[in-house]
Amino acid sequence: MAVEQATSLLKAIPETSYLTAQNVGRYRCIMRFFYLQHQRLRYWLRPEDVYQGVRAMGLLPDYTLEMCQQDLNQLVEWQDLVPRHDGGRACTVEEYLRKRFRYQMTPYAVEIERLVLGLEKVRGYGGSLEPSLFETIEAALREPPAAGRFPAR
Repeated sequence: MAVEQATSLLKAIPETSYLTAQNVGRYRCIMRFFYLQHQRLRYWLRPEDVYQGVRAMGLLPDYTLEMCQQDLNQLVEWQDLVPRHDGGRACTVEEYLRKRFRYQMTPYAVEIERLVLGLEKVRGYGGSLEPSLFETIEAALREPPAAGRFPAR
């Protein structure tokens, strides 16, 4: 194993912080929205677009644009998103100089979200108890056997 590769094993991966942070639900909704937009080749998103996308999911009814902006700032700090100054709609110098940004997922964040999406599809194996798996087992046990499915005794 190369020295550079070995030392990378000792470093934290800040891009995964959103998966275990206090507001994990909010961060995961934002990152999933970014990932879905990334797949549609919409890479740079405004906070208003992100806010509307998260609200459209219907999972965070009390979510505000201010909360969204705070979450975007935190995701930039964790290196999941990259900001770029957005002066495109400015009509005055003051509007241009105002701190408005568009955001894009980093390559690491794209791969992390792709991995998370894949993990959500894995059934029958996981590190935590999955309640829906128990429901699936219960439904299978309650279902009467179909004719010809099991040999008669």
